[in-house]
This record gives sequence, structure tokens and C-alpha cells, in this order.
Amino acid sequence: MKKLLSLIFITTIYINTINAQIKDRSNSFSYAGIGYSLVIFTDSKVSDMYPVLNFNNTNFLSEINPFFGIRFNDNLAVEISPSFIFTNSRNNKGFAFESQGSTNTTYYLPSECNLFALPINVNAKFYPFTSDLISPVSNLYFGVGGGPMYIKERYLNYQYANSNFSGFITTSTDENSFWVPHFMGSVGYGSFAKFGYNFELSYRVVPLNQEGKKPVISSVAGNFNSLNLTARITFNF
Repeated sequence: MKKLLSLIFITTIYINTINAQIKDRSNSFSYAGIGYSLVIFTDSKVSDMYPVLNFNNTNFLSEINPFFGIRFNDNLAVEISPSFIFTNSRNNKGFAFESQGSTNTTYYLPSECNLFALPINVNAKFYPFTSDLISPVSNLYFGVGGGPMYIKERYLNYQYANSNFSGFITTSTDENSFWVPHFMGSVGYGSFAKFGYNFELSYRVVPLNQEGKKPVISSVAGNFNSLNLTARITFNF
């Protein structure tokens, strides 16, 4: 009899706990946190210039991602998340560049490539599997978003007359900065406990149309698109 009463008591506590969790999840709440991403550029010219891991100087292409969001209900969350992308790289391949108004092609071999980018994202996240909040897949989501993005590049370039990088001309410090729109799609999984976690795979689309203004890679590449692998920690309040 005592065992039966103990079992009923434990079962009642468990059911009440589950119901309380479901009730909490169904209410709106705010959350904030920070993430870290590995950024893999998908345009070959850009990835040659900014590899995710540069073995010449063991430097990671990094993205730091603070964020603030509101989970309106079980199925929808909206967040704003400015990111900071930065790297100090080197490149052994170089690139060809023809200045506006010139018929001569010059070949540039950067010894220093500094990149800073600031994507400002407004993201909507959809949780389609929340009919059973106890299920592990209830924390799976799909996201879409975008916003403006600031890109700044600064190179120390060695200039050559031909593609073999012979016929040295001079050195120059070349810099360019601009704003462009960007768009993102993502899939992720995470916990919404008081202190939670989140893992996300996203793809960022960044069109370029710089028309060869400066001898940096954004002037000759087709896009600044990237695949991003992100780990984040969250705090709910």
C-alpha cells in the first residue's frame, strides 16, 4: 500500500511539473545571449582571400553574434542580432584587377588582408513541431531574416605587371567600405531552459556590385555569400 501511495505521489508531481513546463512554454518571454560562428565563404575568390582557417597565420575567420529576441508563442520567435565578422589574413594566390577607366590589368598579391563586417539581422524563427512540447524535436526551428550589412576591407598590396607575379611595380595600402543588403536562411536546434543552448546552420546571401572601385576582393568577387556554423548560449527572462 505504501509503495502504491508513493508511486501515485511521484506520478502526480511529475505530471504537474510537465504541465507547468508546457504552460510556461506557451507564454511569451524574452531572451538574450551570444553566439560564435565559423564563417565559410562560398565564392572561391573570397574563400581564397579569407579561409575559415588560415594556416599562414593560424587565424580563424570569426563571427561574434550577440542577440535579443522575443518568443511570442510556441511557434514563433523574432530576434535582432548584429554580428561582428573579423579576420586578419594572408593570401598566396593574389588577384587581377583593372582600375576604372584603365585598359591595363595589374596583379595584386596582398601581404595583409583585414576584413571587418557588420551584418544587422532581423530574424523570424518558426517552430513547426510544438504540438508535443515534450518531444525532442519541439526545439527544432527554421529561420529567415536579413537586413543591412557593412563591409570594410584594408589590404597591403604588392603590385605586379603579370600573372606570374614578376615585374614588381610598387606597394600600396588599399581600402574600401560600403553597405549592402543581405538575406539569411537557417535551421537550428536549441533548449529554452533558463540558461539554454542553440546550434544553428545558416546560409547568408550577400550580393556585390562594386564595379572595381578598389583593388580588394569585394571588387572582383561575385558575392560575399557564406555558410555559417553557430553555437549560442541563451538566457531567458
